[in-house]
Amino acid sequence: FERHVPSLVSGNAEEWERITAHVMDLAANKGPQVEFYSDMLALFDLYENDDGAYIQYLQVTAFPYKDNQYGQVDCDVAKDNHAVHLSNSVITRAMNDGLIQTRDRPVLAYELIQSWRNQCNTNNSNDNNNMDPSQANERR
Repeated sequence: FERHVPSLVSGNAEEWERITAHVMDLAANKGPQVEFYSDMLALFDLYENDDGAYIQYLQVTAFPYKDNQYGQVDCDVAKDNHAVHLSNSVITRAMNDGLIQTRDRPVLAYELIQSWRNQCNTNNSNDNNNMDPSQANERR
C-alpha cells in the first residue's frame, strides 16, 4: 500500500480475508451516506481508525527521474522501490510540471522501464524486454 492506495499489495489468504472484511464493512456502513466510495477510500478510513490495521511500506514511487528530467532515472531512488505507480494524479502533476508530454500510460511505462534498464545496470529479464508501446496497449 502507498498508505491507503492499493498500488502494490501482498498478504496471505488470512490477511486478504481480514482486510476484505474490513473494507466491505466500511463500504456497507459509509458507502450509502456518500456519493462515491471505493476500496481506496475504505482503506483510508481503516487507516485513520487504526494505523496498525495493516503494514505499509512506502516502496512504490512515481516517476523516479533525476531533477525532474524526463528519461534521466535516479537509480538510487529506483533501487529502493518495488514498483512504479503511474496514477492519474501523478500523470496530471507530471504534465502540469512539464515533465511528460503524454498521458499514454503504456508508453510512459515502456519508456521508464527502458531508461531504468539502460541506466541502472539491471539484469532483470522477462518476456516483455523487447515489447514496444503498441504491444503494451494490446496486452492490457
